[in-house]
Amino acid sequence: MIERIVLPPSAAGEAVGGISGIDYDRRRRAWLLISDDKSQHGPARLYRLRLTRMRPSLAPVLLRDERGGVYPAPGSGKEAIDGEAIRLTPDGQRFAWSSEGDAEDGFGPAVRISDAGGRVRDSIPLPAAIKTDGRPNRTVEGLAFTPDHALWVAMEAPLRRDGPAADIDHAALVRFTRIAPGAPPRQIGYRVDPIVRQRPNRLADNGVSEILAVDDDRLLVLERSGEQQDDGRFAFHCRLYLAYLRGADPVSLTAPLDPSRVRVATKRLLVDFDRLMPTGSGNLEGMAWWPGAHGRHRRLVLVNDNNFAPDEATILTVIELPPLSPLSRDGLG
Repeated sequence: MIERIVLPPSAAGEAVGGISGIDYDRRRRAWLLISDDKSQHGPARLYRLRLTRMRPSLAPVLLRDERGGVYPAPGSGKEAIDGEAIRLTPDGQRFAWSSEGDAEDGFGPAVRISDAGGRVRDSIPLPAAIKTDGRPNRTVEGLAFTPDHALWVAMEAPLRRDGPAADIDHAALVRFTRIAPGAPPRQIGYRVDPIVRQRPNRLADNGVSEILAVDDDRLLVLERSGEQQDDGRFAFHCRLYLAYLRGADPVSLTAPLDPSRVRVATKRLLVDFDRLMPTGSGNLEGMAWWPGAHGRHRRLVLVNDNNFAPDEATILTVIELPPLSPLSRDGLG
């Protein structure tokens, strides 16, 4: 671990919290951090973060629809958003961001493209099953642009048709979707670990919380397992994997996943945050490359979602990854 940077609890009168995605804007030399606030602690928004000698300054940017209007809170009959991931587009001009949807008002998950001011300018078509068959609040959780400009979209948990979510004894299959200009969407399966730990009669889960491209054929995958404590609060167990996409079978966009008949992406554990941070990593939900992170030793920045808990800070954690070998012909490395 290289550095931990604590963010202020408010900016321009808005509470800072619920950070679920992060990316770096090289043109503006600023970080973009998206909040999953559903317009309940303030208007749905992201933050533009600048670090001067590692001292943070934050400015909110409201997320606006195609007409320039802000998004409402759930229950209005209009779409509320639940921001989860954010990535600069390959040209660096705009940013893509995901919403897990608004089941209460009948809206499914979405991926949109917004300009620097936060207004939606375009949207990314998603396969129908992702929009209609996901589990509420466990849908489009991760985004990653690869060097060839394809966009990978990661589900947090399985579609209903693909079987149960992970439990203490069983892994689960989630879908990763590759979306590229001029090509039909392509999906592969990824196996999420079983739940790390569960107390009797308490809730627990495990799912994908973010992805990040290493190259065209490999992704970093952040898995986050929540464990409800006796006081009702959650402890989190996070693991970072290197996933190998080459060799995974393309799967039907509509038929249920059959783990006995498809080869899913393989993965290798890079970091167990329970070991790296024994006092607790928090609810890690966002990750991005640190600027200038090239070569064999690459630095990664992660951010936690504090769920607006007043006694939990939002923290950027910078780590250095072990060397990532070049990809070999068999897709391993």
